[in-house]
Amino acid sequence: MMMFRVFLIVCGSTVLCGTTLLHAHAQKTSPHFMITNDRVSNGGAFGASATFDVVGAAELWRGAPRTSPHFRLTQRIDAVDAHIPRRPTLTNDDHYHNKLHLKLALDGTAPDTLFAVAVSSDGWQTQRIVTADGTLGDVDATLRAEDFHTRDFWGGADGMFIRNLDADTPYSARVAALRPHMTQTTFGPASPIVRTEPLFVRMTIAQNISDFFILNTATVARATHTELRVSTNNETGYQTYIRDDGDGLVGGLFDAASGALIPSHDAVLGAGIVGYGAQASSPSAHIDARYDHSDNTVGALHVTNMPLSSNAVSVDNEPTFVNLKVSIDGATDAGHYTDTIYYTATVAL
Repeated sequence: MMMFRVFLIVCGSTVLCGTTLLHAHAQKTSPHFMITNDRVSNGGAFGASATFDVVGAAELWRGAPRTSPHFRLTQRIDAVDAHIPRRPTLTNDDHYHNKLHLKLALDGTAPDTLFAVAVSSDGWQTQRIVTADGTLGDVDATLRAEDFHTRDFWGGADGMFIRNLDADTPYSARVAALRPHMTQTTFGPASPIVRTEPLFVRMTIAQNISDFFILNTATVARATHTELRVSTNNETGYQTYIRDDGDGLVGGLFDAASGALIPSHDAVLGAGIVGYGAQASSPSAHIDARYDHSDNTVGALHVTNMPLSSNAVSVDNEPTFVNLKVSIDGATDAGHYTDTIYYTATVAL
């Protein structure tokens, strides 16, 4: 049996230096090359052969592998090949208390790139991974393959919201990338810090004093309307309430000097009919059915809070208009009647 020694030098990310003993009719393999033809001829120094050689330098090549008629080098990935993502954009333009808008820097990234996003609220002493439902996972949880998602998942060029964040808290975000058959990148640079707003609901009252002037049995008197304006950054909106002093026990217009009361109740008022109440309207808010009336129909006022208006989303300066109406009959005592109306606004839970 003819035998000879072959000395190969393979240059690239992997260097193979040593001797390879070739036996005729026996296939030779390694993790990085395979000899597919055992037929050899007499060689000289370093095992030169007429039947196989390495074409050019045996370097890693992105694309077609290096080949010869009897020798094949296949691509091996042992370096980071996905580009480290650039700094994402994190914003809170609409003053949210529990979410921030995230937009990845996608320019120059391959279409098959997957992305994972980490968020920190303490200057990257700890971090939390954004999960598949757009909320934050456990503190310092291990990054997993299922945390990487497509650019469409992250909203593409429009971005997406990271939700269920804490109010009045600073946040920053950074991104890692992964491509099929390539290793994961490290996290890229972090976004500037953006703060969620404190949770708030605000209400202003445009008219603080209303006057019925002189009451008589021939008309239904209407006070100057009151205008409420409500703003909230609560995603589930707000609720307003109305109540009055009455006589301390029953809602109504009260004459403290005589102790006389024009009681408030749900009614259709008219000349010569005793009654007092409120009605409300709004171009956008929901008005409670008790007060959603026009003409001379009113809802009763109580010494405890009653729902007045609401909305199920965040709003900015949303109006509610309140009208108070009263009518009396001939048996109503003369006097100076007053009432104090209270409005309350809360976030809707």
